[in-house]
Amino acid sequence: MTDTSRRRPTAVRKQEIARIAARLFAAQGFHGTGINELAQEVGLGKGALYYHIKSKEDLLFEISTAHVHQMIEIGEELSGRDDLTATEKLRQLSRSLMITIGENRAELTVFFREFQSLTDERAEAVRALRDRFEQIWERVIEDGVANGEFRPLDPVAIKGLLGLHNYSYIWLDPKGRSTPEQVSEVFVDMVLNGIAADKPRRRKTA
Repeated sequence: MTDTSRRRPTAVRKQEIARIAARLFAAQGFHGTGINELAQEVGLGKGALYYHIKSKEDLLFEISTAHVHQMIEIGEELSGRDDLTATEKLRQLSRSLMITIGENRAELTVFFREFQSLTDERAEAVRALRDRFEQIWERVIEDGVANGEFRPLDPVAIKGLLGLHNYSYIWLDPKGRSTPEQVSEVFVDMVLNGIAADKPRRRKTA
């Protein structure tokens, strides 16, 4: 048996613990979830649980950063593509974010609502990731302004655009009337109507 095959069950178990912890933290808060309750939910003794995690805060940090890293990777790949317009990049960024929120509501609820429970370096690391993701959206908007697709946009409006997406974790239901992709289209259409550059009017000929 290789080292990799020996490690795999531990990695899988750790992912399972993170999923269960995310559900508990989302439902009753980080501070409202005790380590004994978490151990009981995952079917491990307290000592066995600490074999898989360093601390409850370490687990919160992992839950809070996993999908943000994923979105940053997607966003940086998109923003660097020369074959897409800024409008297309904005649509794909929005769609990817809404799908991620829809498929991982517990984890994203923890990220948006509980990350303030992190201390010192961990809290700063999460803020840095959040800022890095926001900068990707800023870059796409700036590219659209530079090539004439969008009118100049105040930075506050970009925060509002992200807030429009981010706080859907409160109400988004992947099995509801509208899919995350459809919600994304509504959001982006609404935003594009507000930021599209004015097209020069054609002069009437005699």
